[in-house]
Amino acid sequence: GKKMKKIYFIVVVILGFCHINTVWGQDIDCGGQCNNPWIQGSEPLAADTNGCGLNVYYKYRECVVNGQTIREVQITRLEEIPGGNCDYTSLEAKMAIAVKAVLFYSSGIFWGTNASIPYNVNLYTPGCWHRVVQGGSSFMEACNLPQCCTLIVKLQSVNGLIQAVDKQVIPSNINCGGVIGGDCQSMCNQVDVPLNEPLIPFHIDYTWICNPGFGCQPDWEEGFTQGNYSDANYIVFYLRNRQECNFPPAPGCSFTNAIPVEILRIQLMSYVPPDADFDRGLIKNAMRKVLSELKSKNFYRVYLLQHQCWILHSDNWPMVNSCNVPNECCWKRIRVGDSNIVEACDENIFETGECTTGCVRDVNGQSFCELLQDFQVGTPIPRIGADLEEKPLESPEGFSIQDVQPNPTYEHIKINIYSSSSRNVMIKIINIMGTNVKEIEAALSKGTNEIELSVQNLESGMYYIRVESIFDSKTSAISFIKLR
Repeated sequence: GKKMKKIYFIVVVILGFCHINTVWGQDIDCGGQCNNPWIQGSEPLAADTNGCGLNVYYKYRECVVNGQTIREVQITRLEEIPGGNCDYTSLEAKMAIAVKAVLFYSSGIFWGTNASIPYNVNLYTPGCWHRVVQGGSSFMEACNLPQCCTLIVKLQSVNGLIQAVDKQVIPSNINCGGVIGGDCQSMCNQVDVPLNEPLIPFHIDYTWICNPGFGCQPDWEEGFTQGNYSDANYIVFYLRNRQECNFPPAPGCSFTNAIPVEILRIQLMSYVPPDADFDRGLIKNAMRKVLSELKSKNFYRVYLLQHQCWILHSDNWPMVNSCNVPNECCWKRIRVGDSNIVEACDENIFETGECTTGCVRDVNGQSFCELLQDFQVGTPIPRIGADLEEKPLESPEGFSIQDVQPNPTYEHIKINIYSSSSRNVMIKIINIMGTNVKEIEAALSKGTNEIELSVQNLESGMYYIRVESIFDSKTSAISFIKLR
């Protein structure tokens, strides 16, 4: 209490400096308004800041005080997913995205919460943290100091995405200095969120964004669009400069002004087995999709930037990321017409430096920079919403998931599956870490089949539905979002 704080202050003044002996990795209790025990989260939450993938561990509890429901959640540990860009990502960036992840998934943490109606959450986190590297594992854990940060936020689901509609940041004056055993940093400035914006637990770090050069002053605006490649749905995140830049004249170029654009991350919305050649084709498809999106917004002259090094997707990493490392970028100037590229010039695909651990430069001897060579005069850039790939005709003996409703969902889903013949299938629900969390066997009849599944006991987040034929190797997949 106040007496202890006063004694501590006197000791500091008399001695000048006091080391605090810390026990690392302990579960710190930040207190709160509820008196009932904390409940440990059944599985970690997924978050990512430009290629640094995190598992966010937490504990939570719920109580009623003076007739008001109190929901409390505390971040306890951040585990880095191997093969990402976490070595180049600050502790502050990791904590900021972890805060968004916990609030984004909060309606699933507190079952019974109707996210369409505003609800309050008290978020706590220890004030001082440090990074630990042990063997092949890296994680962030709290310094065992009795100081915490508090954010009281009112949340609501808007168009299926959680937003903060009101908040109160509790002021704190935390000093993390003088700790024996490691460097502690205060995280309280990161325990905050913007109002009236979707709390997406993925973030773009601007540290290593490609520099357009030639005196162009970057003023980036984030954008995203959805696409489909080889029957896999995806969302591609990109940066677009707000203004055109004036580039030097170049052979074959009739224009000098162009909008710098860079693709940073592709989030797979359908389960796809790891395949490097697929990822290379996916990046190319996503680049065309972004050009189509820009064309729909009347941006026809583009200075397309491309990173040399990428992180490929895996069973527990459903993303393809440009690497957050300091390396040179490649570029190409493109002018898009009504339905295709009408001018392609000023190509530079030189490569320097080495990719960091977990990142690759090429697939089967073909570099990612060489993808720019495929953007030539005549390359189709269809209108937005049109398919960008010619797909093989589906086998008459096949089956496919037509859709899943409702999506997002709260308690149950209905899966519509078309089958060309009667067959037995296994329906699996897989989380974004690649873990099979539920499966049932179903008998399909010829035509359209409607299968209803309860997902009430699942944590909130993104899941894949995978349907596998029991007697052959045919599969089909789609994704859905669980809100609570």
